[in-house]
Amino acid sequence: MKRYLILLGLILTFPVVKTKITQKRSDRQQDVAFSFLGKPYAGATLEKGTNDEILIINTDSVDCTTFVEYVVASRISRRKPDANDSIYRSSVERIRYRDGKNKGYPTRLHYFSEWILDNEKKGVLKEVTDLFQSEPAPQPINFMTTHTESYRQLKEHPDYVDSIRLTEEYLSALPLRYIPKEKLASQTSSIREGDIIAIVTTVKGLDISHVGFATWQNDQLHLLHASQTQKKVIVDPLPLTDYLMKNKSQKGIRVIRIR
Repeated sequence: MKRYLILLGLILTFPVVKTKITQKRSDRQQDVAFSFLGKPYAGATLEKGTNDEILIINTDSVDCTTFVEYVVASRISRRKPDANDSIYRSSVERIRYRDGKNKGYPTRLHYFSEWILDNEKKGVLKEVTDLFQSEPAPQPINFMTTHTESYRQLKEHPDYVDSIRLTEEYLSALPLRYIPKEKLASQTSSIREGDIIAIVTTVKGLDISHVGFATWQNDQLHLLHASQTQKKVIVDPLPLTDYLMKNKSQKGIRVIRIR
């Protein structure tokens, strides 16, 4: 395509250069997130404490949820991730526990759906899934109380089960929504650098199976996450849509934006 410029009786032509805008990471939150690249993956890092629920912060090895928590805590505290920093520790507690206070194992935000809701209430973030073409999320949510043998604290404290069940019933009654992976490709341009991506699972009774951050690489949307298969924090080599399509147990995503 050429445009024409008439100047002093001369007709000049010049090409129109089309530029594709790519979202780049410039936010401090993403700088912190990228600083975790290569850190080892370690599952169930919060389950290695004593019988009492204590605030565990281990930024040397992370699972997918603690990785997200440590980055978000750094964002809201404006501090580098540091387990010895009292202000940073308070921020981790604020986002990990219901109403921001550790009052025991049942008050930890075990289901990521409640993690989203509780932190939205605190003003930390906002879910934006309903701005996309979305569908009702699978129901009900009851994985923990139907798999108590998988949770040491529930086996050792059967009285916790009723409290967890009340949370499950509350979450199951909510009109939660998700973006099916088949409908994602045409909508990725509305996802921003640094949005939290929560992956909805087909596992019966479970809401979210994996989380990470959206990152734009060479005009394609990828997932920055603590990968269980790669055993470390990575930018997944597959674009997000391809990553989801490759995993049959992943139904789609929810999108959460940090304030």
